[in-house]
Amino acid sequence: MESGDAETRAAARDPVGRGLERAADGAAVFGGLVLSAMIVVTILSIAGRALAGLGRHLPVFGAFGPVPGDFEILSMAGAVAVAAFMPLCQMRAGHVVVDLLFRGAGPRWHALFGVVANLLFVLVGALIVRSLVAGGLDKHAYRETTMLLRMPAWWGYAGMAAFFAQAVLCAAWLTLREARDLFAPARSP
Repeated sequence: MESGDAETRAAARDPVGRGLERAADGAAVFGGLVLSAMIVVTILSIAGRALAGLGRHLPVFGAFGPVPGDFEILSMAGAVAVAAFMPLCQMRAGHVVVDLLFRGAGPRWHALFGVVANLLFVLVGALIVRSLVAGGLDKHAYRETTMLLRMPAWWGYAGMAAFFAQAVLCAAWLTLREARDLFAPARSP
């Protein structure tokens, strides 16, 4: 498999690849912002709990407390944030690869392994997207909400489905690109 930098350079030559790369970068930035917001919520909630505990001794701190629904916010946001990193991970070949078997393989074997791996991701990813969409539609139809904040449960499903679908599109493009490399005429040294 190619390194992340080589993957990026290869994408830069293809307009579809450039678009997918930019979209993957944007999704990762969004995921980073969500993770940053999660850190802020966590700090506020922990500080609020600590200050509320001081309220027993100093009544002025009695007004403080944890962020209401902090677990609901963090669980939904965490799921969406993780999904937001999937397209960039796919574009940069950032998934775990057992390189022991492929280390000495030539470019055509690497292209074949890339086709198989990306095609498997497309198939499994499409099943995940289908399940997320079906689950989200079910949550929406039954108007299911979180316990404390009454946030619609389908929001998390929608965010995850969108980012997984983007990762599947990236994998489909990579499959086609690797297949093109696999069947390209051999270059002479």
